[in-house]
Amino acid sequence: MIVNFVAAHPMAAGFLEGPALWFGNRGTGFVLLMLLTLSTVLGVLSTARLSLRRWPRMLSQGLHRNVSLLAVTFLAAHVATAVVDTFLMYRSLRKKLAAKFGDEAAATKGNGMYSAMRAFQMRRSRLPRPQVDRASPTFLAVFKRK
Repeated sequence: MIVNFVAAHPMAAGFLEGPALWFGNRGTGFVLLMLLTLSTVLGVLSTARLSLRRWPRMLSQGLHRNVSLLAVTFLAAHVATAVVDTFLMYRSLRKKLAAKFGDEAAATKGNGMYSAMRAFQMRRSRLPRPQVDRASPTFLAVFKRK
């Protein structure tokens, strides 16, 4: 499904191959965090029935509904980018494993789940610990375009 879309739309291939998808995932997560915070504050203010003379409660409730709807939309975008990013990482990992160790290693079932779970963990809490320092040239070479 994604491969057919990329083949049909060359601009999508550039977005899906580079770090733009990773930044899109992090960006939607940050905006989602801000929207959920704003929605919670507006919900508390609406429940407490606090209002100003120039800002009626009806406006607060309407704004709360719209911000909540926008937050749900960003949640869907965040989940979609995370799933697509993980799928593309898994596909790239299979190619690299097949090139280095042969097709048998790439076909091992545990590699995909291990790489997906490791990608979703925070770097500090990963077990086993990362063996490459973040600032080392070998770590940064992975992110360079070829």
